[in-house]
Amino acid sequence: MSIYRYTDGRLANTGLFVYLLLGLGLALAGLLQTATAFNVLATLFLAHLLVLCAYLAHECMHNTIFRRPEHNRQLGRALCWLLGATYLPYEELRTKHMRHHSERADIVAVDLRNWLQRRKSVRQPVALLQWLYIPALEIVSHLLDVVAAFMLPQRAPYRTHSVVALCSRLLFFLLLGWLHWPLLVGYALAWCICIAVLGFMDAYQHDYEIYTSLEQSRLQGRRDRHYEETHTYTNLLSERWPLLNLLVLNFCYHNIHHWKSGEPWHRLPRLHRQRYPQSCPQAVPLDQQLQRFHHYRLDRAYPLGPGSVDAGTQGAAGVSFLVGV
Repeated sequence: MSIYRYTDGRLANTGLFVYLLLGLGLALAGLLQTATAFNVLATLFLAHLLVLCAYLAHECMHNTIFRRPEHNRQLGRALCWLLGATYLPYEELRTKHMRHHSERADIVAVDLRNWLQRRKSVRQPVALLQWLYIPALEIVSHLLDVVAAFMLPQRAPYRTHSVVALCSRLLFFLLLGWLHWPLLVGYALAWCICIAVLGFMDAYQHDYEIYTSLEQSRLQGRRDRHYEETHTYTNLLSERWPLLNLLVLNFCYHNIHHWKSGEPWHRLPRLHRQRYPQSCPQAVPLDQQLQRFHHYRLDRAYPLGPGSVDAGTQGAAGVSFLVGV
């Protein structure tokens, strides 16, 4: 009996695992070289691998990789640790993401924009970094995850977990620096590039309302399947060359993912073609995504106010499935 949940995913998933393992070894070898050019290429390649690991963790949250849920959970935990998304239990991350699907909203514990609005000393450096295309908003959201157990009373039971996770990560950083300092620098830069990519992909996949109700009961409302479809967007990297969408493990086929969230990554292109044989009305072309992301990169650090553009045009921020707040 196959370990995979879907028999048609044997080749795709095995190929993905082989690619990731060999790729991580190759990236490590590149960072161990003394030539700067090798270090730069290895860092970029490592960033690509971390992006794939992030979307593989997302697949684990939906239990689409392995037949047994505990195997998905174990892999998800390992990947989240590698990605620095380990300061709250993996189950908390998964619960938050599942509520995003079931309640058809962005459910958070902290509204990042409003949090920044109350902290001018933080908001100004964040705005400057955003202007420089450094993913400051995403970095801040991950930093909030580190201290969430000490900042939110409801998360107090996870303080020991957070401290242990932080210690394990610090030991990991010390080990990288002790072995070869380019390993530490390369990993840090690759991680920043990874979360920048994740932030870009998240920005234009929904124009959902944000509810700071993660620590409360589930939302009750009339957000039906039609609402979900019309407030979800497919942000393909390329419609002409579908293989390019594998760079983000087909996460950009987002309408199909929300239509059938239990379908694995390797089926999404075919399902997309079946559901939208002519064209997807919810598709946002890549050039439009890039233009909006560039134009509103500062605005995403501020709450929406009177006269501001709608959330779908401005883009979301701080709603990553790797962040528990």
